[in-house]
Amino acid sequence: MSRSLQQTVVIRNPQGFHMRPKAAFARLAGDYQCEVRVLWNGQTFDGKSMWALMGVAAEPGHSVTIEVTGPDAEQALPCLAAVLAHPGEDPAPSDPSPPSVTNN
Repeated sequence: MSRSLQQTVVIRNPQGFHMRPKAAFARLAGDYQCEVRVLWNGQTFDGKSMWALMGVAAEPGHSVTIEVTGPDAEQALPCLAAVLAHPGEDPAPSDPSPPSVTNN
């Protein structure tokens, strides 16, 4: 039997754990073979289902716990925790200025 690993993460996004990070979390969880569960407010949610995660109404400052069990749990846990700790942070382009246009 596989051992379960857990990590508790504080939601830092000002909008809380909203739709976009829930979708990103479920997509990422689906990339792993292990079972992924999110524990919040005394309930357990399937971390691979965005619909199940809709029940997690964690606001900024709330803690949620990720629990993973399975063959790649050790690899999955830190990646999933990063999505919860910093949800909604879209990578910014290194140079936000538009490309220069030359007129001939």
